[in-house]
Amino acid sequence: MKAILNAVPSIASRDGGLSELIVDNVNGWLFGEDIRELIEISSQEAMEINERGYSELKEN
Repeated sequence: MKAILNAVPSIASRDGGLSELIVDNVNGWLFGEDIRELIEISSQEAMEINERGYSELKEN
């Protein structure tokens, strides 16, 4: 949540409680065994997800 407040991409494990706040590829990224795919995300994708996460948190 602190990352979202600072408009920084949020990355969390699918196993933790943050998976209730983060929607994968919408307002952040969730990883499990597919962490290699996460590493290949482009800067543009990161910025778009970053902005959506910050906007959602700001609205609520």
